[in-house]
Parts: sequence; C-alpha cells; structure tokens
Amino acid sequence: MGLAETTGISESTLSRLESGGRKPNLELLLPLARAYGLPLDELV
Repeated sequence: MGLAETTGISESTLSRLESGGRKPNLELLLPLARAYGLPLDELV
C-alpha cells in the first residue's frame, strides 16, 4: 500500500508537498505523522 492510500492524501498533493509547491496544514500533517509513526511536532 502506498503513502497516498495509507493517508488518504492524493498523489498530486503529496507531490506538491514534497516539492514545496504546497504548504502543509494540520489536515495533511496528521495522517502523515500517523503513517510514519512520528509525533506531529517532528513533522513541523
């Protein structure tokens, strides 16, 4: 299962986050933190 499927975040949104084309908000950071098993403050 890919990150997009695990988090429910579209691949295009993930790509824009990775390239800096989109700034993350809490709605995006929470599922990413869960998927990576990290506390939220490590992603911010």
